[in-house]
Amino acid sequence: MTTLALSTYVPADDLARIVVTVLIVALVAPSAASLAIVGFDRRRTGDAPTGNAFIVLGTGTLMLLVSLGIYALINH
Repeated sequence: MTTLALSTYVPADDLARIVVTVLIVALVAPSAASLAIVGFDRRRTGDAPTGNAFIVLGTGTLMLLVSLGIYALINH
């Protein structure tokens, strides 16, 4: 009964896509942020090239997620 009422407002395939997207972002975004934080720690302890690479990778991943989110909002 609840599924029938919910499917009239949001189709099941759209709901599944939303859930998958939220789970992916919930896993990837914190990992990217922690990677950038580890990069700052590596730079502080003396391993600057590795630290810089971690910072660039973490920041780039977060920027990619934000860009994809804005793209999805604009085009749908």
